[in-house]
Amino acid sequence: MLRPGELDITRHAPEPGCSADEAQRYTRWLATHHYENFNVVSWLLPKALHQHFYNLYAYCRWADDLGDEVRSLRKMFPNSPSPIS
Repeated sequence: MLRPGELDITRHAPEPGCSADEAQRYTRWLATHHYENFNVVSWLLPKALHQHFYNLYAYCRWADDLGDEVRSLRKMFPNSPSPIS
């Protein structure tokens, strides 16, 4: 199982159960600091939509990083009854 801090994107993540404002600050930070792609795209979006896209980007970034950085399904699912490697 992954431990906190094992993925790079967890370093600035708020604690579980944090406020919505804290979570949105994190998604904004992640979208504007993780890669340069989102900053370019955000110039084209209406400002009122930025936070919604920050939230969506953060969700997609987490999913992508988990897929890229976790080398073993056994590590992700150590108690799985099915034969995974």
